[in-house]
Parts: sequence; structure tokens; C-alpha cells
Amino acid sequence: TALTLHFPAAAGAYTVTRETLFTEPVTRGVTLTGYLQETDEGPLRIYVLRVDLTDPYVRLDVLLGDDNESFAETRTVREMAERAGAVAALNGDFFHLKEGRHPLGMVVRRGELLASPMQRTDYYSLALLRDGRPVIDLFGFTGEVAAPNGAVFPLSGINKPAYTALANGQSVPSDVDCLHLYTPAWGPLSRGASRDLPGVVEMVVADGRVREIREDRPGVPIPESGYVLRAHGRAAA
Repeated sequence: TALTLHFPAAAGAYTVTRETLFTEPVTRGVTLTGYLQETDEGPLRIYVLRVDLTDPYVRLDVLLGDDNESFAETRTVREMAERAGAVAALNGDFFHLKEGRHPLGMVVRRGELLASPMQRTDYYSLALLRDGRPVIDLFGFTGEVAAPNGAVFPLSGINKPAYTALANGQSVPSDVDCLHLYTPAWGPLSRGASRDLPGVVEMVVADGRVREIREDRPGVPIPESGYVLRAHGRAAA
């Protein structure tokens, strides 16, 4: 992956007319601070969770869906926190409302890329570096798939739902003429055919071997020991 840095535009200011502040401990190394503000544009409630990453008894982790293994089924933030025994949890991303509620942004857990960043230059991610430093930045993704005959095609993403990508400053559908890869982290079934996009080809790979090639067919089980490549247009040629 490649890392690029862009600076966002300054946000418009508002005037705070009154503020109430409270702080309460959550557990060792974790505190919650609330700012209850009255402003000239209406009331605001701001909550800040402070985490001491140097505390050996504190650990940050990523929680996924229903089983904590894939994005297949969703649960509320409270349900996910209770299931994992977490003392606090934050909603980490926007998600697709129509296609399985999969996250739109980048997801990395314990060094494994579960979902690549979108092909956009205006969608920021929160990450922890190897030394524990947090960053909020723009992350990019590049990849390619090479065939045995030497043909190479760029990979647009991993475990991505349909979204609006940016190419040369123009908005384009993320699936058109593109190649995506889907692992078991996506869920039990691949995305399959799309009514709005004929000509979708999926290739099932298990244990390093191509098992099946499907065109405009429903989703297929994603092998535990493999993945599914989903292509359209030039990527499927």
C-alpha cells in the first residue's frame, strides 16, 4: 500500500455560549470526557475517549460483524462490544446501505488487510503505526493480478462493495472495467451478478488453483483456502 498526505479545508467556526464538562474513568488507562455545549448554531454533545496506549493492560482491536470473523452480518456497536468483552467501542466507518452493509473504508486487523481503501482522495482513515502512534490520513491501495501466461491487470480493491470512485478527478462506478478480490472476510458468498452491470465474471480460486469461472451468475461460496476474483469489462477480457 502507499501512503499520501492531504490537508483538509478549515471547518466553519461556531460560538460556544456555555459549556459543561465531565470526566469519568472507564477502566485503567481509559477515561471518557464529555463536552456539553450550547452554541449559536444549537446544542452539541462531544465525547472524547482517552486511551493510554503505553498501559500493558490496554489493547485496541477491530471488531467485525456478527462473528468477529467477517463482514457478513451486522450488529450494533453495543452488541459487538458486549460480545467481545470490550470496556468501550466506537463506530469505526460508514457502510454500504444496500449491499450487505459492508464497510466503505480501509480495515486492517492485526496486520492483515481485510478491506482496502476506496479509490478516492477524500476519505480519511484512522490507523495505529507499528510503534503505537495514531494517524488520521489518506491511504492508497495498489495491486495487480498476474496470469500464468504473463498477462497482468491492476487490482482495484479487496473486499469492496460498489461505490463511487474517483478517476482523473471524475466520479465513476467502482466496478466498471475493474478487478476486485474477495476473501472469506467478505462473507460466505461472493457478490455475484449485478442487474445494473451485465458482463460480471467471477473466478473461484482454492488452494492456488482455479476451480470455476462464472459469468453473470449468483454469488458463489468463497473458499476458506482461497478467494474469488470479480471482473467486469476490460478486466474480464
